[in-house]
Amino acid sequence: MANPTTNFGWVMPVAADLVTNLPAQFNTFGQGVDTSMAQLLGGSTSAILTKTSATNMAFTWSGLWTSFTLAGTGFTIGNGITHYCKYQKVGTTCNVMVDFQLQSTSSITGNIVLTLPLTSTSAQNQSNSGVCRYTLGATTYMGIVTLASTTTASLSAINASGTYASSTATSATIPATWANGDRFRVAFSYEVA
Repeated sequence: MANPTTNFGWVMPVAADLVTNLPAQFNTFGQGVDTSMAQLLGGSTSAILTKTSATNMAFTWSGLWTSFTLAGTGFTIGNGITHYCKYQKVGTTCNVMVDFQLQSTSSITGNIVLTLPLTSTSAQNQSNSGVCRYTLGATTYMGIVTLASTTTASLSAINASGTYASSTATSATIPATWANGDRFRVAFSYEVA
C-alpha cells in the first residue's frame, strides 16, 4: 500500500500490492474517504452547501430560514403579533423578513430601528438595503430600510410631498398615526461580518 499523490492524501492500493491484502487496503482507503467527507454530512431539504474557509473540505449547510426574536427601538412590542421574523444566511449574505402587527399594548414611539440577527460588515457601504411596507388602516405606505450601524437597521417612509420623493424617519405619526391592527413589513439584505 502506498500514498500516491491525491488531492486529499488518501492511502490507496497500488499495482504491486498483493491481492490478499486488498480487503484491508480498501478498508484503509475507505476510512480516509469517509473522514474527509464528514463535513458534507447533514443538511436539510433546501439547504445550500457553502465554503467556510479556504481549507480543503471546509463546508457548512446554510440557506434555511431561521427565526429570531424581534427587538429594537422606537416601538413597543407589548401584545403585538409577530407574524414573521426570520433571517436566511447564504455565504456572507443575510436576508431578513419581518412582519409585525400592533395590538392594544403595542405602539410606535419613534423612529423604528430593528436589531439585526447577525452583525453587518459596514453600515456605510450598504445605506439602502431593502424595502418596507406600512399598512395603517386601509392605506399602504412604502419605505426603505437603511443600515444604521453594524447591528441595527432603520425604517423610513417615502415622502412624496416634494418635487422628488425622499425618505423620512418613521415616528408615532409617520407615515400616519399608528393604531391597533396596523403593521409594518420589511425585507432587506446585507453583508455579514
